[in-house]
Amino acid sequence: MSVISISEGRLCIIKAKEINTVKDGLEKIKSALADFTCKTEMEGKLDSYIFIDFSPFNIINSSVVGVLGSVALDPRIKLIGLCGLQPSVKDILERFGVIHLSNQPEQTIHSELQDNLRKIKVFESIEDGLVQLNPH
Repeated sequence: MSVISISEGRLCIIKAKEINTVKDGLEKIKSALADFTCKTEMEGKLDSYIFIDFSPFNIINSSVVGVLGSVALDPRIKLIGLCGLQPSVKDILERFGVIHLSNQPEQTIHSELQDNLRKIKVFESIEDGLVQLNPH
């Protein structure tokens, strides 16, 4: 069984400690995201920032992409940092429209959805993402 560490509060870091299989690791990340956003007691109305370490994964499945989209719709979530993405995962996320790394124009989509997808940012590492929260 994979072990995922979660540090909660206003800043949530989801990072795989041990992974037995990619499938199991992705399921744990998906569950951690769902659990984090479903908590009714989630620090009241505080803004939250989520950083997810995807560095151990060279593939991602559509159910994780779906959960990322759902989390982005939560008004309490201000940033979802996807950290350590391997090229194959970046390609999949770009094809699903979750991230936009190329200079291709975005497809015309509902402005609310577009605003929510802008919450999702790509960082080389969790540390790089954290620096962006307080760049001074």
